[in-house]
Amino acid sequence: LDPGQTSLQPRDHGGCATVENTGPSIGAYAAVNGGFYSTCTPTDLLRTNGTTHTLSSTTGYEQRAAGWNAYGSLDLQWVDTATDWTVYDNAMAGYPSLVEHSVATAEVYDGQQVWSSTDWSNNPHTALGVAADGTVMLLTVDGRTSAGDGLTTPSLASLMLDLGAVNAINLDGGGSTTMWVKDCWLNGVVNFPSDNGAADHEGGRSVASGLYLH
Repeated sequence: LDPGQTSLQPRDHGGCATVENTGPSIGAYAAVNGGFYSTCTPTDLLRTNGTTHTLSSTTGYEQRAAGWNAYGSLDLQWVDTATDWTVYDNAMAGYPSLVEHSVATAEVYDGQQVWSSTDWSNNPHTALGVAADGTVMLLTVDGRTSAGDGLTTPSLASLMLDLGAVNAINLDGGGSTTMWVKDCWLNGVVNFPSDNGAADHEGGRSVASGLYLH
């Protein structure tokens, strides 16, 4: 995605909603699910057009966050938990960090590799990255159904690096992983969300936030 031609907008759903239902209602043409959440409220840093909706609280550690202004390049930095990042109009934090300065390092926090059994088992994933020329990368990996085996988080980091990301973060995955593209398939969902346990396009989960392309 060329940031000079495409507007990337994070969105707080104001509760739980699917990206395939939200996308058409806001005039988007593509979307993926956003960061982690609890009881339909994001638990990672989320800023939209200068308004901060939530601060990071998922891990208790600093988290990598992507920050940008409208039609601007993404900047990925470590941001302390419960800390705002007002230098950019838009921001979304993720967990774990996947690629930093062209090195695939799946890290809980700066310098600490992931250790959880979830990170070291195969699961669906959603990732946000940026290439050396500023191109924005959105990726979904299917798993938990016959449509895909999923990846470990370190393997996801290696994949993002192989695809050209110089910086990347993981967003919410598992049953939340969804990619929607306007006018593709019957409902626009182009991956195989696993929340219904079936290898089809109908398993999209209602989530608290998303990343939308306009």
